[in-house]
Amino acid sequence: MSRQKIEGVNFSRGNVFAIDFLNLIFTYLPVVLTYAGSLKICELLYQLLLLFIIIMLAPIIAIIVLISLIYFIRKLLPPLKEGVYPVGLKKDYLVWLLHLSLGRSVKVSGFVSLIHSFNILKILYFKALGMKVPFRFVSSLYIQIVDYGLIEIGEGTILTDEVQLSAHTMIKNKLWLKKIYIGKNVYVGTKSFLGLGTQIGDNCIIGLHNFLFNDKIPEGTHIAPFAWDRGNPKRHTKEA
Repeated sequence: MSRQKIEGVNFSRGNVFAIDFLNLIFTYLPVVLTYAGSLKICELLYQLLLLFIIIMLAPIIAIIVLISLIYFIRKLLPPLKEGVYPVGLKKDYLVWLLHLSLGRSVKVSGFVSLIHSFNILKILYFKALGMKVPFRFVSSLYIQIVDYGLIEIGEGTILTDEVQLSAHTMIKNKLWLKKIYIGKNVYVGTKSFLGLGTQIGDNCIIGLHNFLFNDKIPEGTHIAPFAWDRGNPKRHTKEA
């Protein structure tokens, strides 16, 4: 059996350190980059989540601030009062005009659709403007209301699409203001108009396309669609 000479590996210390250094870099660098990248991704996701939450909450925060400001500004104004007032630079007319302008602020802000989409925000907005309305009240996104401080609505009432409530009118150079009262469990149909002085008793049904103006509707009355025009019932109405 022949013997062969076995030569050892001839590494210098520098070679050993160089190999260990390369081994260290290529062994640990992927691990370090993995940890660093994972942390960065988590941080980014956290920032995106915070950004998403902020974006989601920002309109609600703005609405709450707006409603609060409307409430405090309205409290500084004299309240709306029933009566007949001359149009012009007179106190009562200017008070009404300021209340009217304050009610328009939500439309100008662009938040009106969002406010009307959530019942609690809508009711808080109505209350901030002086309207007497319970939280147990349902209305469409598309109702139109002015003179909030002269309107009272009972529990369980429903106002459907494009219902309009206005407690004022102008005749020549006079502004007329008179309260609107809607009782409990009243249903008001699409495109009905409830003008100044309208009083509707509990448990009434006002069919679509009716025009009430300074009318008193007894409790339990059912008014058919297209049946009422400014105090003149055009069709038979019945009481429940």
